[in-house]
Amino acid sequence: PAGRGEGVSMIVTSAMRKATASGIFSYNAPRVSMLTPSNAPTRAARLLTVYFGLNLGGNDHTVMASIGNTPSENTVWTSDSAVLVMAPAGRGEGVSMIVTSAMRKATASGIFSYNAPRVSMLTPSNAPTRAARLLTVYFGLNLGGNDHTVMASIGNTPSENTVWTSDSAVLVMAPAGRGEG
Repeated sequence: PAGRGEGVSMIVTSAMRKATASGIFSYNAPRVSMLTPSNAPTRAARLLTVYFGLNLGGNDHTVMASIGNTPSENTVWTSDSAVLVMAPAGRGEGVSMIVTSAMRKATASGIFSYNAPRVSMLTPSNAPTRAARLLTVYFGLNLGGNDHTVMASIGNTPSENTVWTSDSAVLVMAPAGRGEG
């Protein structure tokens, strides 16, 4: 019969005799076929629709989702082929999503991305050619939370040091160099 779940028990009756086997049968796990939209801002939550090609099953009030390692704030079953997911704040490109329904996990690798950061201002906007100079780079959108792995380059030259200071700014030690642009 139609159903969903893992480790489902089976009862067979023959000539008024019952045979029971616990946890012997599993339905196939759901498969994600599409996600819309496939991106979101780093700070704000965005409502996503996850479509399933197969095996989501009937109404499930226990459906859960996570993007990367962060659980969704809210996940709602909407039909036997879709759920709504409130994307949590985060950052990254090609992030995986896991949706759990009736104890079965659907994993969609690299299906989601957070929007890239956008530089809004740089101070100062110039530096001497022979000495390194400390710059503050301000971001209007999408820098995201505390990141100890932030890196910067001026042209093709990596900065000597880059430090995350807030969700909207980093400090960059610009290397000595030349050029304009």
